[in-house]
Amino acid sequence: MAPNATRARDFMAKQGVRALLASSTTNVAYLTGFDCWLYQKYTENVLVLGAPRARKEVFAILGEKGNPVLVADSYTSLFASETEDIDLECYGEQPRRFMGGSGLRHVSFFKAAVSRQKASPLEALVTALGRLGVNSGRVAIERGSMRPETLKALQRALPRVEFLEGSMLFSLIRMVKTDAEVALLRKAALVNERALYRSLAAAKVGIAMDELVRKFMVEIAKDGAVFDHYFYSPDGLWLSSAPGYPLRKGEHTIIDSGCTYNLYFGDMGTTIVMGNDRVVTRRYDQLWETITEVADSIQPGDRPSDVMKRFGSLYAKQGIPDPDYQGHGIGLEPREYPVMGHGKPVTIEDEVMTTDTEIPLEPGMVISLETSLYEFGKGSYEVERTFVIKKGSLEELTTKKDRHVFVGGA
Repeated sequence: MAPNATRARDFMAKQGVRALLASSTTNVAYLTGFDCWLYQKYTENVLVLGAPRARKEVFAILGEKGNPVLVADSYTSLFASETEDIDLECYGEQPRRFMGGSGLRHVSFFKAAVSRQKASPLEALVTALGRLGVNSGRVAIERGSMRPETLKALQRALPRVEFLEGSMLFSLIRMVKTDAEVALLRKAALVNERALYRSLAAAKVGIAMDELVRKFMVEIAKDGAVFDHYFYSPDGLWLSSAPGYPLRKGEHTIIDSGCTYNLYFGDMGTTIVMGNDRVVTRRYDQLWETITEVADSIQPGDRPSDVMKRFGSLYAKQGIPDPDYQGHGIGLEPREYPVMGHGKPVTIEDEVMTTDTEIPLEPGMVISLETSLYEFGKGSYEVERTFVIKKGSLEELTTKKDRHVFVGGA
């Protein structure tokens, strides 16, 4: 996985930014492909006595040219041993004397990482910026995921650099996917779809939801994916993932599932009815066909409000009461820009740039179009499908097997 460097540098040039400095694990992964649980799950005080109760620090930098630079603890450097086209700057303590393994690839990689490591994350970060020639100008950062004391020290160390909150800039760059990202999203969508269908094949009256969830988890694991969510709508009362809920005879409910494949999300929703019900089937078909019609109408250059107007017009003609229709991007996070939601467009900004939520749709964006319908005390419906925007149309990432509502056994 490599970032959309051309798009990123176009944004950087337009906004007068010399580098992107990521500190969230999501954007570090985007710029470098680096993925390590340590920085996501652990606070440093449980690793080092007396250390701050904050996530261990990891950074990635994309400059005006050259490879992205990863700044990480040498202790975890081997998590980056299979990444390509990145430079590595490490920090940490010197390890004990090597006892052997001369000539082994991982030993060589680790020795190289340790040979130039710095004592602290700050020193490694300053060195990395220096390697990229960034000693003045504007740098976009993620202030919310950077320790305040690290930022202050960085400002003292590089007084000619202006560090600006740029989280929105990162989000807008990530909106348009590379071909490699689309391939990962397609795989995630297909894995999720197959696992969801196989879990629903086991549905029957009285089965507890946790049995379906376990079936889903086993199926995605076979394809190398990681569980994210599997929820339903008990009696049409919004959403739940409580495991003991038994499916009852005659009910119809949302089933929404998600997983990640190589960090990229697959997410889809469908409807299951416990027994044949023509009214439920007909309503589900209406939701499905509406999303099909909206998807078929979307062209590059359309704005989120255009999509929402089409949804609203179609549902109004069909007399469907209170459908919750929307759309959103999907990628390294389950919901990304562009966002297609209800209400007037709003301004979105950071210290680098200002825009609004009326972001024109572009080829390469991957979007989910979805509708949920809740009948409180009775049941619920959902259709959620994922598409990549092409130059002249949308292409669905899944196989569209669930054209008809799922029917569970007695």
